[in-house]
Amino acid sequence: LTRAVTGLPQAVMTVQQARAAIEKGAKKDEIAMSGILTDPLSPLSGKQPGDKVTRDELIGFALEREAKVEDVVLGDLAKDIIKKHNYFGYDSATDAMHAYAKSPDKFSVSDSERAVLNATIEDGRFTTFREKRDRTHFSQYQLPGADEGSYREMFVTWPKNSAIESIRSKIEASVTNEDELHMQRTGEAPERLKPLYAALKEAQKREYGPEWNDGHSQYSDIANPIVRIRRNIRTDANGVKTYFIEEMQGPNKDGQAKMPPEIRKRIYEIGMKRALRDAVDEGADAIGWTTGEQQAERYSLENHVSSIHYGVADNRLWAYDKAGDEIEQLRGYYKPEKLPEVIGKEITEKLLNSPTSVQHAGGQFETKSLSGLDLKVGGE
Repeated sequence: LTRAVTGLPQAVMTVQQARAAIEKGAKKDEIAMSGILTDPLSPLSGKQPGDKVTRDELIGFALEREAKVEDVVLGDLAKDIIKKHNYFGYDSATDAMHAYAKSPDKFSVSDSERAVLNATIEDGRFTTFREKRDRTHFSQYQLPGADEGSYREMFVTWPKNSAIESIRSKIEASVTNEDELHMQRTGEAPERLKPLYAALKEAQKREYGPEWNDGHSQYSDIANPIVRIRRNIRTDANGVKTYFIEEMQGPNKDGQAKMPPEIRKRIYEIGMKRALRDAVDEGADAIGWTTGEQQAERYSLENHVSSIHYGVADNRLWAYDKAGDEIEQLRGYYKPEKLPEVIGKEITEKLLNSPTSVQHAGGQFETKSLSGLDLKVGGE
C-alpha cells in the first residue's frame, strides 16, 4: 500500500483517481486491513469522487498504519507462566526453567509467554526478573472465580514518533549514492524521493508533543499507553475456558489530549483486537466482560477499605483495609488535584469536604477522614 501511494504520479488528484490507483497497485487484503478506503480517519473519507486529495495525505495515512504498536504486560512473570503449565512436568519452577533454557523449542507456550521466558534467560535471573516493573497493582479488583495466577494488567502502547521513524527508514532504504550527490549539488531531493520527503515534513508538523501517561500514579513509568486491559481466565466445571475482561480503559482526559487523534478515536477498537489476540494465545473458548453494575460495585472502596485519611498540611494519604492493615497501593503524598487519580473523583470530593479533625500522634496535625458508608461509590 505504501509503495502504491508513494508511486502516485500526481501530487493532487481526485478521490476517484486515488481509489482507482490504490485498488490497482495494492493487494486487496492490505487495503482492507489499512482501512484507507473505509476508515473514517482516512483522507478519502467523507469526500465525493470529484473532491481533491493529496499524495502526501495518502502517504502519511499509509505509513501511520505501518507504525508499530507495542505491548506491556504486568504480572506475566516467568514463574507464573511455569506454574500455569504445571511446571512442565518438573519438580520445581527452577528445574523447569533450566530445562527450558537448554531446549526452548520443546516447550509448547504462546508467543507472549515465550518472549517473557527468553527475556528471563537473557537477563540472567529468574525469580527477580523485572519483578517490580511487572508487579500488578489492582488485582484486588476482580470478581470471584478466576483461575489462580491468570490475572494480568496489559497495556497497548504507542511508540513516540513511530510514523516519523517509519518514513525515515523508507528514505534511508531508497537513497542511492547518486541521490546523495544530486542533493549535495542542488539542495533538493530527486523527483522520485520528493513524495517521501514531503510526507516526512508533514509528519514532523504533526509531532505529537510530549509523552503521555495513563493517569494512575502506579503506571507512571509506562509511556504512551493507548488502552489498559485487566483480565483473567475462568475455567468452569466442564473445562470451558473464558477469557474475562475485568476492565478496559484508555488514559485519563489529560493523557488523551496528547494522543494522536487517529489513535484516540480507536482506543477501544485497538483494545478489543488485542484482547481477542490474547484470548487466542490463551486457548480460550469464550470471551466475557463485566457489566456496569459490577464495575460500580467493585470500585466502591466500601468493599475493600475500612477507613481512608488525608493530611491537610503535608498531603499524605493513607488507608486501612478490613483487617486493619495499611493498604500499600493507597499510601503516598498527593496534592489535592492528584487525588482523583488514586481514589477516584467521587471519593476525593467526599474526603476533601469531610470535617477536619486534629491528630496527636507524634505531634499535632489536621486530617480529613472517611469510613463506612461514606466510602460507597455510586454507579450505573
